[in-house]
Amino acid sequence: MDSGLQPGPLREPPELLRIFPYREIRKPQLELMLSVRRALEEGLPLVAEGPTGMGKTVALLCGILSSPGREGSRLIYCSRTHAQLDRVVEELRFLSSRLDAPGMSLRGRREMCLHPLLRRFTSGAGEAAHVCTVLRRERRCEFFLRWGRRGEDLLSEFWGKQVTAGELLRRCGEEGVCPYELSRGLMPGMRVVACSYLYLLDPSIRPPFLKGLGEDLSRLVLVFDEAHNLPELAVELASERLGLGSLSRAEREAEELEDERAAELCSGMEEVLEELARGLAEGEERVLGEGELEERLEGRLG
Repeated sequence: MDSGLQPGPLREPPELLRIFPYREIRKPQLELMLSVRRALEEGLPLVAEGPTGMGKTVALLCGILSSPGREGSRLIYCSRTHAQLDRVVEELRFLSSRLDAPGMSLRGRREMCLHPLLRRFTSGAGEAAHVCTVLRRERRCEFFLRWGRRGEDLLSEFWGKQVTAGELLRRCGEEGVCPYELSRGLMPGMRVVACSYLYLLDPSIRPPFLKGLGEDLSRLVLVFDEAHNLPELAVELASERLGLGSLSRAEREAEELEDERAAELCSGMEEVLEELARGLAEGEERVLGEGELEERLEGRLG
């Protein structure tokens, strides 16, 4: 393992031996745990690299959760895939007999919703949040309306435990209540939350996420697993997207409001995008020349 801090003599602190859930601590795991503890003690960031199969997840959890002076600190563990996030919860379960560390994995608003309208007609976090807000405000979400006593019972069932997002979805599906509402209700009691990078990096998601945690960002311990994915994500976050689905919905709304010019603009944009996409393979991209989109749109609209 190559890390930004060198741990010095490899002595296993008693508290690490007490909480480590497996028979033996490998040397690279011990190096990582000691580096993590030193970084936290000195208030420094840590960049670490290790091979697949090293046992990084459990080493990070043990190093952070056993760090002196960090007994009450909360950990936000960010990764890319649902499987990686659930792995954090699985490792916490191995630690649960040795350490009080309730934790949960989260998915996006769209993935944590049972409403067929939202799952079918939204593609991104922003759209999903907007549709969810409208459905709740207009009392058209049966899963939110059923929350009440059923939801309170589920909060009691999972409070202070280790639970994956998939498990929350299954139980909420059985009870017919909102999984997003349940996950939001559980967050204040969780010491470890495993979630997508977007929860901290997307400026539209981070404030409500921190509010739900009841924590200031400066008080949290943050882990960005597989951080080589971050540059690509940063590009995506800085890019605006406008898909055919959004244009189609905007066109229908304009027609309902009898705004002929807006409806015509949306229809023209749809036709231009479909024309530009012809001949492209799935996943293939094309860079437009300066002013090309405007020229094509003007040609359609006259």
